[in-house]
Amino acid sequence: MVQIAVVPAAGRGSRLWPVTRVIAKEMLPLGYQPVLQYVLEELAAAGICHLHLILAPSKRHIRDYFMASGAPRLNSPNGPVSLTFGYQKEPLGTADAVRLARKVTGSSPFIVAYGDCVILEKKWGALIKKMIDVYESERPAAVLAVEHVPKQAVSRYGIVAPLSRRKDLFPIKGIVEKPSPQEAPSRLALAARFLFSPLIYQALTTVEKRNGEFQLTDAVQWLVEQGHKVLCVRLDGAIRIDVGHFSGYYEGLFHWIRLQGGLTAIPKSLIRALRRLS
Repeated sequence: MVQIAVVPAAGRGSRLWPVTRVIAKEMLPLGYQPVLQYVLEELAAAGICHLHLILAPSKRHIRDYFMASGAPRLNSPNGPVSLTFGYQKEPLGTADAVRLARKVTGSSPFIVAYGDCVILEKKWGALIKKMIDVYESERPAAVLAVEHVPKQAVSRYGIVAPLSRRKDLFPIKGIVEKPSPQEAPSRLALAARFLFSPLIYQALTTVEKRNGEFQLTDAVQWLVEQGHKVLCVRLDGAIRIDVGHFSGYYEGLFHWIRLQGGLTAIPKSLIRALRRLS
């Protein structure tokens, strides 16, 4: 049973400077609470009971926020959750962050959820639950969440090469990190949620540094090349919000307003101000 999630949140947030020089991108407000709180509560809603955050040493304020009362500041419908912390001393990429969690996950399968990406869905935690169901029925080496992106956006993501044309669940024959539109094997991009078997740690030992970082996609590619099954599930109506850049953050604010009931959730004074600008 999948009960552990690793949440990388050590990135520098350089695309959001100068704001992220004083506050972590994962702690930017999205409505009434920080972005990272949505990520953690999504995992808790899916039944994950141990959440392990990987932080940069400069982001200890994240721990202070969530553990101010001594217990995790989270809304967990499935009972108490354990919140633990590890630290990535240098910004060496997501593969390095996951590698640091090995003592926590041990020989158990686990979720990886990027701390700067929120999955907005009708039923909180539904995507993670679906990924767990796939893992428990198929026992692959990895389950990846993917979403369809515009052709001009493929160079911003890891793009998978599907092995079949099934829409809901399908294996892949490869993955390419940030390809050009001409080289992209599809328009299906990784969507910030992964489920790994312990085999991922063997794969991580093979990853070499590229552009100063160790990429998680290289570890997934190794799994495929070694003949291990890697499956993908689509977001299926959910929306991935990446707050790692300003346009994604602004988009997230508008989606949050929509989910709160549309314009009725906005103070009338703000609506008047927006109308004056249009």
